[in-house]
Amino acid sequence: RAERTFWVGPVAVRWTAATGFDGLTEDALRAGRGIEAHVMRIGGLTARQIEPSDIDPRRIELLGAITASQRLADGGQAIHVLGTRVDVPPQFAVAALALFRDPDDRRPEDQFRTEVGGVPLVIGGELSARVRHRGGTEFDDRLDDDTTDLDLEMKLELYAPIDSHNSLYAEVKAEHEAELYREGGGTRNDSAVERGEAWFYHRFADRTGLAIQVGRQAFRERREWWWDDDLDGIRLYWNGFPYSLEVGVAQELAPTSTDDDGIDPEEDEVLRLLARLGWRVHPDHELSLFALRQNDHSRRHGLGESASEAREDESDASLLWLGLRVGGEAEVPWLGAVDYWLDVARVTGREIRFASSGTAFGRTIDARTRHTVRGHALDAGMTVRLDVPFEPALTLGYAFGSGDDDSDPGRDRAFRQTGLQDNNARFEGVNRFRYYGELLDPELSNLHIATVSLGVPLLRSSSAELVFHHYWQDEAAPRLRDTNLDARPGGRNRTLGQELDLVIGLEEWDQLEVEIVGSLFRSGDAFDRLSGELAYGGFVRMDWNF
Repeated sequence: RAERTFWVGPVAVRWTAATGFDGLTEDALRAGRGIEAHVMRIGGLTARQIEPSDIDPRRIELLGAITASQRLADGGQAIHVLGTRVDVPPQFAVAALALFRDPDDRRPEDQFRTEVGGVPLVIGGELSARVRHRGGTEFDDRLDDDTTDLDLEMKLELYAPIDSHNSLYAEVKAEHEAELYREGGGTRNDSAVERGEAWFYHRFADRTGLAIQVGRQAFRERREWWWDDDLDGIRLYWNGFPYSLEVGVAQELAPTSTDDDGIDPEEDEVLRLLARLGWRVHPDHELSLFALRQNDHSRRHGLGESASEAREDESDASLLWLGLRVGGEAEVPWLGAVDYWLDVARVTGREIRFASSGTAFGRTIDARTRHTVRGHALDAGMTVRLDVPFEPALTLGYAFGSGDDDSDPGRDRAFRQTGLQDNNARFEGVNRFRYYGELLDPELSNLHIATVSLGVPLLRSSSAELVFHHYWQDEAAPRLRDTNLDARPGGRNRTLGQELDLVIGLEEWDQLEVEIVGSLFRSGDAFDRLSGELAYGGFVRMDWNF
């Protein structure tokens, strides 16, 4: 007690005056007592909350990120969680479980389990409801642009760990989207059933480190800056710690939703080759190399040809993205433990763009232009938890995607992301969010973004984050690539504006997650006479895991 430290097995945990005790006192801490401690990595492990538990004193549960992994001679794995090594026997197919566990999911440990033909079957899923309001995106009070939407989704998951080498997984989604309010009238309702992931996973002989996955699967990486999407494909894994490799080939084979009229024209006959090579340089530092080759070999529209708006494909491109990521945790004097990341990327290739005119019922291809693509981008940042009351986490970030000055019509120097990205991650809070802005939510193209975020822990397992973004174009242009704004900049000034987001995540319950987001965007001089106008939005989302 003099050192305010206790041990749970090999794990040393300290407490401070700010540590909350729920249902017991400091004097009640003694050897042999079962407790539950919620910790943070501040100069080791520091307890934020301690409460009693009826857990068997001989049992230890560690819930945290894996910071290192090494394959053992018997085919098992040695993983490090919260600085502690845990040996995983080869009969546990932990790799397959990780393939479909989205970072945002909190499925209960006691999911429904049964057997089919002697094969274990785990059944679970999620019920989700989101109410979202958005308005002012035209920056003109004379225009009716306020909307309120309700999105409902049910996801059913079936997971069959056949044995230590083979697993099957399938999911189906039912969705309902309704406009509760549209300024000026004219609401809509849509319902659909969507096919989700459906794959077979096989891990080869124990000491090879090889595995293969076939079917519709989630191509996902931690920051979702390169990719986070479900694709039909085949992927090969290799793990030879400290190195790891993923190589996959993907192309959409069928429509994903009952609401689709065929495969999305922008995805139809688009072949992708994806690869990631990881190197765990140190237990706290990792280097990753990324590559994505995309080839659109769909039929190209001819000049004068007619096409419906629903089936029109505005671009055919053969592109190559190459880049690297460095990330991890470092000890910085006067600051302590700092989480950092750096992504850099370059895109090259050729693109054909099509221009059309007409109505939604019949459009005619008027022009077709060819150009080369040469763009580059970076995203860097750091998060540090400050040793002050409430222990806030400060995040500083900067992202840049090159733009094009239109000086050479045969070359486009603007960076564009892969089209598979989600730009969704967490800083130090409990939930992930759009780190380029929840309201603007731009693609990193012809854009600079400076970000400052301050987050604080709440209650036992909740958090609040206040995030500020400042945006400006690399080259003044009358367009933004893939944003939620309806207004367009004038193309004479580069300053787009600022956004302020409040992100609250509540995870105080075993199966219920609540997310509350509010956003304000103030337009900059790039919008000419509309400068200084406000757009606003926000949503409340609830997920029930089963």
